[in-house]
Amino acid sequence: MTAKYFGDYKLENNDIFWCEVLMYYKEKVIPLPLLDNSASRRKLHDLLVCPPGTCGGCCNYKRVPISPDDINRLKDYHDKLTKVEVEGKEELELHCEDGCPFMADMACSIYVKRPDVCADFPIQIPRESVMDGQRISQVNYKVKCKPAIDVIRAIMIEACETAPMLLLPDLTLIQRGETLK
Repeated sequence: MTAKYFGDYKLENNDIFWCEVLMYYKEKVIPLPLLDNSASRRKLHDLLVCPPGTCGGCCNYKRVPISPDDINRLKDYHDKLTKVEVEGKEELELHCEDGCPFMADMACSIYVKRPDVCADFPIQIPRESVMDGQRISQVNYKVKCKPAIDVIRAIMIEACETAPMLLLPDLTLIQRGETLK
């Protein structure tokens, strides 16, 4: 993909490029030019527009980790939770080998009470790095579908408009005028 779009500095508005991004990056995690904080997470969730009852693709995992807060919210559904051993400790998880037991008609039947990891999706564990001598947490975003790509595209367009940056075919951003080595 990099060779195909090399030298094209208008990728943020290229519809064909974004269709190819979905094809090449599906099921991968993309770091976004956002700090991982509650404002960024809310912004990403507000931008994500999934047509209701049409997909359920984000709910296709074999296992879903359950937090202590999830256990309290899901107390009426303990029969759906499985005990597993993780690093010598017993934990609960939602076993979804045959699909999520809470999916009904391509929608979550416990949406308000869904596990934290489901509520955060497609935001993943943040990418930790050092910038200007300070540790930062950068948002990582899972690509599953076109609505996720639309969010990534909006964030990249905003980053290119608000700072002198170029979007490269590998979805990285560089300062305008900076040379690639």
